[in-house]
Amino acid sequence: MNHLDAIARGPTPFMNITPAKFCRKFHPPKQFKWWAGKYPTMNEAWEQCDNPEWMFWILEKFGETSKLDAVAIAILFACSILHLAKDDSAVEAILAAEKWRLDPSKINSDLAYSASKAAYNAGNRTDVCDYPSAACLFAAFRAAATAWACGHANANFWGHVDSCATAVRWTAKNSEERANINKANCQIVREVVANPFL
Repeated sequence: MNHLDAIARGPTPFMNITPAKFCRKFHPPKQFKWWAGKYPTMNEAWEQCDNPEWMFWILEKFGETSKLDAVAIAILFACSILHLAKDDSAVEAILAAEKWRLDPSKINSDLAYSASKAAYNAGNRTDVCDYPSAACLFAAFRAAATAWACGHANANFWGHVDSCATAVRWTAKNSEERANINKANCQIVREVVANPFL
């Protein structure tokens, strides 16, 4: 998605809303209020955001983002560190998530669940995994788990997307790398989902 998608969608009720008004309506955590309060509008806060957790919080509150977009975000997060995988179950979990995204059927939801379990179990095998590979496997596990959760009405799929982003951050060697990973993950979200404040 991009700005043209937002234009085609038409203005939202939150176009140009200030952080103060947004926070009064949605009652976010204190840290969110502090972060958003640095910007004149939530549109600018979204565009400058470097913490994917806040973006997930916004999208979860709005409830307009499709489950397919949530799965796409998790897949892209996991793919960003796929080169670290030392076990095929990481690729299989990501492929299962993509299969559900292309065809969100119960069969594919069950396949995503099985693939997520396999990646999780592989990530816990210290005999075959070093730390970066385990992080990759857990990211892949969460990508497939996102697909499974999206196939179930009451499951918290944004929680899985957030955990996928966390697993990607595990690969950072220092705070600078962690900050760069957060920025890259935020850019992924912006590429998949149109700015909800336009």
